[in-house]
Amino acid sequence: MARLRAVIFLFLSLIGAAAWAENAFLKLSAYPIATVADARSTVTVTAELRDSSGKAVPDGTQVLFETTLGSFRERVVPTRDGIARAVLVAGSEPDTAKITATAISVNATEVISVEMVSSRDLLPSTRTFLELIGAKPLKMAMNTRVMEAQGTPGDAHLRYMGWKIDADTIQVNVPLMEARAHNAKVSNNGQSHVYTDLFFDLRSKKAVGVTTLEVTEITGLRPYLDRWVAFETQKQKVTALSEWDGRKIRESRATYSDDTFKLADISDAPATVVAKRAVLLPGKEIQFQRAQIYAGDSRILALPLYQLSLNRPPSQLFADQIVNINDNHLAINYPYFLSLKPEESSLVRLRMGDSYGRQVGSINAINIDYEMNWSHGDRAEGGLSITGMNRSDTSVSLRQSYALSSKSNLNAQLDFPSLRSAYGSLNYGQQLTGAQLSLNATQSTTFRGSNVSNQTVAAVIEKDPIKLSKKVNIFFGLTANHTHLASDADTSSQDTFGTRMRLQANPWKMDSVTTFNSSASVSKLFGRGALSGLATTANLSMARRVNQELSVQMGYNYLDDGLGTAVTGRHQLTMQGSYYAGRTGFSGLVTKGLDIQRLSATFDFRYRFNSLWRFAYGQTYSQYIGGGYNDYSAILGYQLGPRELGIVWSRATGRLGITLLGSDY
Repeated sequence: MARLRAVIFLFLSLIGAAAWAENAFLKLSAYPIATVADARSTVTVTAELRDSSGKAVPDGTQVLFETTLGSFRERVVPTRDGIARAVLVAGSEPDTAKITATAISVNATEVISVEMVSSRDLLPSTRTFLELIGAKPLKMAMNTRVMEAQGTPGDAHLRYMGWKIDADTIQVNVPLMEARAHNAKVSNNGQSHVYTDLFFDLRSKKAVGVTTLEVTEITGLRPYLDRWVAFETQKQKVTALSEWDGRKIRESRATYSDDTFKLADISDAPATVVAKRAVLLPGKEIQFQRAQIYAGDSRILALPLYQLSLNRPPSQLFADQIVNINDNHLAINYPYFLSLKPEESSLVRLRMGDSYGRQVGSINAINIDYEMNWSHGDRAEGGLSITGMNRSDTSVSLRQSYALSSKSNLNAQLDFPSLRSAYGSLNYGQQLTGAQLSLNATQSTTFRGSNVSNQTVAAVIEKDPIKLSKKVNIFFGLTANHTHLASDADTSSQDTFGTRMRLQANPWKMDSVTTFNSSASVSKLFGRGALSGLATTANLSMARRVNQELSVQMGYNYLDDGLGTAVTGRHQLTMQGSYYAGRTGFSGLVTKGLDIQRLSATFDFRYRFNSLWRFAYGQTYSQYIGGGYNDYSAILGYQLGPRELGIVWSRATGRLGITLLGSDY
């Protein structure tokens, strides 16, 4: 009966949304932006849908949520006040999950990434900051987001989580969270080592390079019980390729190519930021002091404070951060900073002509927002935003994260969309002795219109892994869930408890560039409203990094949890890949249901003909249970002195448009 109700609800919702023919813009966000790949932790994914005038789409517009890793508790969610939310349960494999949200009835799609790390210890790295400064002004290429500081001799400096690097030249690759340096001195915990060429992994906090280290050498042997044993040793210093994690330095057993230590050439970047100092908040933003923005060799703007968001695709142009022409419409995104420091920032933002999702076009509405963010090292971070203060649909949002101890963390959020409803969520994780505890609670209620409230509480306690073999671990756990839904028309509740078992294989290195991952889980629930049978999941994935330019990843996901499979199917295939070399760039993501009509695909291609001309093409295709849409756009860009002029055409608009200083490709 539960499956039948779900199918009927989806059918009626699609019919109701069919009358809404206008395209909409979809803004997708996730909180927190990183989680542990433990199959228990959760992330709240929010889709905001607005029409071209800035108004929320009609209530009941259906949004389909898909992911390459983990699973959503609800895969099809109706909007309320223009908002649809879904809770993502993390997968078992550490990787980057691609999240796709699609509203077919209004032709809107967006894709974002959520990082799933291998352990809770790696989460603080998403909340701390990196400082880069040099004797000379530092420089960052806008297209690759590679920062470089220089200051011979040793006057370029990097600070990050207790690590200090002093060098002649330091480069930071922001997307990959990697640092490279020449003639570097690295310090941590009272120790220091000197490297001619250095590679530093900011995620794992490991320094790699040729340096001098102390080794123990055997100088004498003697026989004992048919074996030779050492009776005399001495310590001596040798120069060798080494790895240092801040505690112990050892000679490296791995092989590193020359490209590992090679500095990138950013001298010919189309657009750059030159600044006195940069502060990187991983996964969030880069803050620049005394920033100068260049297009080629021409300076187009100077700002005392400048903030670059990392939640947008890298752009080769700066002006789309503040003012541009987007498909014949003026677009403004001007932040007036009240304060800008690593531990706190506040600003008032003027927005006009917003463009969200993959559509060509913009929202013809003016918004004045207030934003405030704070951070206290690894312990806590949060933010407050008030959007549309000049409009009747003002919204308020509050976020707060705490690292309560080295073994526990808490994430909380509270939203008031259009001041017509409230939504709150709480995620708590605790490492116990021999076990892990995860707790997730959500509550939503309306203030105006029809009365609707929804409450969900889920708890999982899972024993630490037991080794079945050298390559496979097994986890046993207990789970409990409570759900209560109340409206003017009906009230229902569900209280269940049960057991779960999870198998996790260690990554299998098929060859030097190919890795295979697999996992599976089975759970059984009892209690009021529990579905009969077992809930089963299985995940297989293969990632192949062919070279530095080309990477491909394929995956198969099986999910049978009773209710959700009635509307999204059990079997799913995913494929994603990217190729970036020289003038050419390509990326694609395809998700296909095997036992139900469900397919989503996004493709992006770019090619630079020469220093003046370039071409970009993007396509979005979505199909779901008889409905679907296909949109594609092409941009031809021409470098016009310090500016770039783009001519854009899209299937959705069916006409040519002008884009000036705002081409995100």
